[in-house]
Amino acid sequence: MPGLVGSPGRSKDLDKALAQFCNEFPPLTVYRREQTVEAYLAGDTDGTPNRAVVLEELLMLWVSNKNPALDPYLELFSDDRLARETAYPRVMHEIYKPFSTSSRALGRTTRTWWICCAPRPWPIRIR
Repeated sequence: MPGLVGSPGRSKDLDKALAQFCNEFPPLTVYRREQTVEAYLAGDTDGTPNRAVVLEELLMLWVSNKNPALDPYLELFSDDRLARETAYPRVMHEIYKPFSTSSRALGRTTRTWWICCAPRPWPIRIR
């Protein structure tokens, strides 16, 4: 995600969003107090940088919060605090941007993702 990591200001915003996410939804080693959030984010899990792991989890949180079927459970995983206190909305926008094109080159999976997650009024009708 070069748009988020490319400039120092944006990198700090991303760092804050990832750290806040880890504080609200701690990875097991952070929850057990075996690592600090900072140490966890600096490390890796089986060769995958933990920042990438947390970014993936952040995306899953966003998708879950967009899913109206999960509304009864939002008290368990609401993203309200992240949205208020960090650059989380901008991070999600930066992730979402490549999918907002209507290029056929992106393929069926991307179009399916776009149908499911595009910000639009409900109900949506799928042809």
